[in-house]
Amino acid sequence: MINVLVSPSDRYLAAILERSGARVSTRPPVEFGRLANDSSLLEAIENLFGYDWLILKNGRVAEYFLPAFFCNHQAGELDELRVLTVGTLTAEKAAAAHVHVDIALEDFLQGSVYREIASYVGETSLLSRQNLLVPSATITVESFEDSFVKAGARVDAVTAYQTCADRRELIRLKTLLTAGGIDFVAFTSPAEVIEFAALLDTDDLGRVLRGIKVACLDRATSDLAAKYGLLETLVAAESSIPALGAMIIHLRNQT
Repeated sequence: MINVLVSPSDRYLAAILERSGARVSTRPPVEFGRLANDSSLLEAIENLFGYDWLILKNGRVAEYFLPAFFCNHQAGELDELRVLTVGTLTAEKAAAAHVHVDIALEDFLQGSVYREIASYVGETSLLSRQNLLVPSATITVESFEDSFVKAGARVDAVTAYQTCADRRELIRLKTLLTAGGIDFVAFTSPAEVIEFAALLDTDDLGRVLRGIKVACLDRATSDLAAKYGLLETLVAAESSIPALGAMIIHLRNQT
């Protein structure tokens, strides 16, 4: 029996798959919000002098981290840090808050954060001395974090916001994805790809879904999935929910 992960709005697809004998798991809905307990975030802010870099990896980081910082601090206090932003919206939010940005990346490309900082630092030997603060929802460890750790740098990931109201459901989903409990992930629209990436707080879905088949309703959904690192998606022969379900069922029967 295969296990297919679908959006909570895909009840029709779920019914088709269940009638065929597949097991269907539903991801929890995205719900951004402040933390009930932000003590770790506030502690990191009070100890910013110990870091060389502040990484704002998406607009949500800027939306939640910067207001927490400005509660008791001024923009000038960030001048001692080097700041890297990913995405136009993130850079705009930083600029609106009068935060200087040393490196502004347009896209979350594989390895770009590590490469740009390594180029900025100049000497490979100096990477081991870098201390990076990475505010996020601390759901997904990004590849650039692993790269810096391997280079000997210190990377502190601090939780700045939540992407899901039910943390237990999010942990259950992560466990299914990492332990081989999901065979297919189905996307019926480009919006679902964006929501799934937001739920897991990463633009690198290729890393998160490595070894899991990804089924898309149409080419537009597949094309957007590719921008999130999902380069080998399966596309239904017709842009319909029954066709998508039939494709998944057919592939199940082939295995």
